[in-house]
Parts: sequence; C-alpha cells; structure tokens
Amino acid sequence: MADQTTNGVTAQPDWNFLLDGFLLTLQVSFFTLNQPQISMSLSHVLSLRQDVKLVERPSSEVALQGPQIDFVFNPLPTGVLAALRKLLADGATEQELSYLVTQEEGISVVPYLYLCLYHLNALNVICRTIRYNHFPLATLIPISSQHHYQGYEVIPDTPYVLSRFVYCRQENNQIVLESPLAHEKVVLHNWQASALWAELKVPRNCYELSQVISGVSVELVEAFLNLLLNAQMLVEAIPGYESGNNHPAVVQWEFHDLLFHSRSRLGRHANPYGGTYRFLGKIEPLPVVKPESVMVTIPLFEPDIQHLQKNDLPFTYVLEQRRSIRQHGERPLTQQQLGEFLFRTARVKLLVQSEHGHLSNRPYPSGGAIYELELYTVINQCADLSAGLYHYCPQKHELAQICDLNPSVQTLLEAAWHTTERKCRPQVLIIITARFPKVSWKYQSMAYALILKHVGVLYQTMYLVATAMGLAPCALGGGDSDLFAQAAGLDYYKETSVGEFILGSYLETD
Repeated sequence: MADQTTNGVTAQPDWNFLLDGFLLTLQVSFFTLNQPQISMSLSHVLSLRQDVKLVERPSSEVALQGPQIDFVFNPLPTGVLAALRKLLADGATEQELSYLVTQEEGISVVPYLYLCLYHLNALNVICRTIRYNHFPLATLIPISSQHHYQGYEVIPDTPYVLSRFVYCRQENNQIVLESPLAHEKVVLHNWQASALWAELKVPRNCYELSQVISGVSVELVEAFLNLLLNAQMLVEAIPGYESGNNHPAVVQWEFHDLLFHSRSRLGRHANPYGGTYRFLGKIEPLPVVKPESVMVTIPLFEPDIQHLQKNDLPFTYVLEQRRSIRQHGERPLTQQQLGEFLFRTARVKLLVQSEHGHLSNRPYPSGGAIYELELYTVINQCADLSAGLYHYCPQKHELAQICDLNPSVQTLLEAAWHTTERKCRPQVLIIITARFPKVSWKYQSMAYALILKHVGVLYQTMYLVATAMGLAPCALGGGDSDLFAQAAGLDYYKETSVGEFILGSYLETD
C-alpha cells in the first residue's frame, strides 16, 4: 500500500497481503477511530493536522508530508483520494467519508478507506473534533510522534477532575489546553467547552456537569470528557491523591519544572526546535559584546597565561580539591586576584566573523559560540576597589562601575548571605545575567534551557579556577532577578540574572 520512510529506513508493505489479512476486521472494530454517533446533533469529525500536506505526483502516487513525516501511498482509488482531500480541507465524520467513497466507486472500496485511516492514525496526523449542532466544540490535536489515541471512555457516574498540570493559553486566536503530561493539545472552540473545563477544577461526574452548565446535555459532557481523558488532561478523582495524580514520580514534579522540561526538549511538542533563526531579517541580532554606556572603568590585572600553563596546579588535583567554601578569610580579596579570576574564566579570547554576525571564544563553552552570559560583580570587600556594583567588560578586561553600595545592592548581598546559611558576608558576589534575545534570535524552544546549561559550565569553570588560585568559591542556588534588574537598571525581559556565585579569600584553619 505504501512506502514509509522514517529515520532513513524504508519499509514497503504489500498492499494485497495487508488487505487480505485485515479486510474482515476493518469492517467491524479494527480501527480505534470508530465512535458511535450518539445523536444527530452530536458528531465526531476527523481531519488532518494543519502542518501536513498531500503531494499528488504525476506517477499517481500520493505523498503525505509534514514535520518528521514522509509517507508515500501507492496509487489510491479515486474515492479514497477524495476522502483524503476532504480530511485535509475541513474534515468529516467516518460516515461522511464512507458515503463519499461509496458515491465515487461503490461500497467495495470502503475497506481501502479504513486501511488508509489506519495508517494515518499510526502516523499521528488525525485530529478529532466534537461537533454539536453543526458547530465545533473542541478538537484534540496530536503534537508528538509518541501520541497514541486509545479511545478511552469515561464512566458517566464517576467523578473526574482536571490534572494539576493542565494549563490554558491563547495561541493563534484560539484557546488551547495543554499539559506536559500529554502528547496532545485540545482547542476549545466555544463558550460551552470553556465552561466545561473550568468546572472541572473540582471533581464532578457527567450528570453533575450537565446540571451545573445550563443547556449542556449529559451526552455532550460525556463526549467532551472522553476527549480530555484521551488527551491525558483528565483524571479520575481518587481520594488521597492531589488532582488524581497517583504516580509517585509525577506527584514529586512541580508544574513549572515539568512544563519547562517537556517544552525545551523534543518529544512532547510539535514546535520548531533548534537553530531556526526565526528573527533573521526581522530583528537585528545583539552585538557580540555588550556595549558600555558608563564612563568610569577600571583596568584589571592580566595574568601570564603561558606561565600558568607551565606552573599551575595539576588539573586532577584541582578537580579533586574543588568544593564549595562558604566562609572567607580575614584578609579581603585583592583587585589583582579578582582580575586574574575574571581573566581566566570569562574574558573574550577571540572574535570570529560568521554569516550571522560576530561570535566569540571564551574560556568556557557556549552553544553556537553565542556567549550571552554577562558578569556583574557586587564588591563588598576587595582591596583597591570601592564597594558597589560593577559590570565586567570581557573584551577590554575591565570593570565598569554602575553604582555604589546603595540599598538595592546591599539587599543583594544580604540575600546571598542568607542563601549561604549566614556562614559569612560575601566579599565579592558575582551575578551572572543572560542577554536573552541573543539566544532566542537563533534558537527556538530550547533557548532558556541552553542558557541554564551555559550557567552550569561557567559555574564549573569558576570553581576550578578559584580552586587553582587558592580562593573560596561557592555557587548559589537562586536569587532575585527582579531586584537585580532594578539595581542594575536593566530591562527584565532583555537581560537579568540567571545565576549567582560568591568569591572570597581562603580561610586558613589550624
């Protein structure tokens, strides 16, 4: 029947073998799409996802193409091809598709339609819409290759509740329900659908829901709940479990963590992913190095890298000695030590011209050589440096003063002190920010996850350099991004903090 190419492997099923083997079961209950039409006013409409298309070739072959899909049908009966076009245009019920095929070529061709639908279902490209009185109520849309429609049905007198992971948002002028648990999304088309899902904030059964919302029948409620159940957004209300989530691992996930994980990696969404350059030609990319707007700058000490390469502590020794040190020595860090530390961890070593502008090379790795991270130092105690907030200029290797130790900056130091369990007042607090548009200009779906990975590798670089220098390093687990944006005069959405790191002199012990 078809040639299917997936990940470079091509399978060529024999049409007659498949047809002979499945013909009888196709007509009865083989295909999971079969759903009874409850009444003339309620129907289930099938359609193809909007991101797939049919390509009709001169050889009479028909190709179904879309993201990660390249499925080639051998020449199809005219009626089945007409049904495919209908699915792509505005959709139809199974009965309407069968009638269309019968009108074109007779009832003997209907099994070919169901075999075609079977393959479309396996490819996860079939959407399912509940239609009530000729108007759409809600549509289930597959959004990943792992989607498998099971045809689950709710029990009318059993209470159900929304999963705590379900969220609602506006997308392309539509109201959409999504969940990081799901491989599907549900589009709500009218007020009845919105009212139904809103009332599922507490456990209710089909009869209760039909009584709460005026003009909504039990059969309509049941059809809508079936849709949510198959989209993994509805759970049976079990006493003792939060929103019905009784899987021990799921219970321990917070909503925002699971959502971030599912949307920043492939598997549970159909969004463009990776280096798409979606703003190319629309928005100018940020410069490779952040422009400086202040006048007061302080040149920093530059160590002899060649000397360090010959005489520095062995790498394995440094790696084994690395640890978080939350207490600092009596003597404050010196400007020379701070300069060497910043030079060895974050300076611009090289600028590289690319087709999309300048890139840079620095001591730590960065995806796409973008280097969106910026370093700000809050100086509390450092010899030869006034207390205050500074920005590190990685190309010129200098500090640019932003402000003195004003109340906002002091609050940042206070917060860092509390984060270290009040072990010691930080001598120097290094705040890591990200120029978000620099990453999102190129990368899609994965931009913020990439930023956090960069923070991690910068942390490790800082730890190793500080250990080699005999300093006291400690990465912090969190910080107040709004407070820092206010203190540094930054736009929260353009650049703000994503990591904190304290540095001080080593505390000698007997």
